[in-house]
Amino acid sequence: MKASIDFSQTSFNSKSIPDELTREASVLFNVNGALEIKSAFPSSLIRELKKEFQQQYLGDHFTRLKRHSSTVGDKRFLTAVQMSGSFNSPKVYAASKVLPVLRTLLGNDCVLHAFGAITALPGATMQHLHSDHPRLFGEADGLETFFPPYAIHMSIPLIDLDETTGTTAMWEGSHRKKQDN
Repeated sequence: MKASIDFSQTSFNSKSIPDELTREASVLFNVNGALEIKSAFPSSLIRELKKEFQQQYLGDHFTRLKRHSSTVGDKRFLTAVQMSGSFNSPKVYAASKVLPVLRTLLGNDCVLHAFGAITALPGATMQHLHSDHPRLFGEADGLETFFPPYAIHMSIPLIDLDETTGTTAMWEGSHRKKQDN
């Protein structure tokens, strides 16, 4: 991915990231429509979240996952994650390295609308190509290419994404192109 920024040199204890990094991240997102932020969360927090998710949803041979989720593809599930335990922490939903970028892009009064997880079980086929958000102006397709984002979908992988586990594809620049049906 071309649109990538590394926050590893900034502290998780500081209240925010330097203004120049926030601006650089915002410009990269606006130009590319996607942004990878490296070192946005401490690895210890990711381990906590993974452990808690596994305990809450992945026991009993995926029975709990299937019971608490919607099917969104072949062996692929969307789960509304309970805002409890490690998930109910500002370190997750208001991360010091991410929130300044989101506020720059969406405004200081941005709102967390949903909190969920996509889980692909072993052997799942590739997900179909899709947009995470509908076009804001519907029939007037292409109009939103002139406006800043109205919503942002953020993913926090709880596993390493590689050839074995699969990755999330992002189509840089697609937010500035007319959408085909």
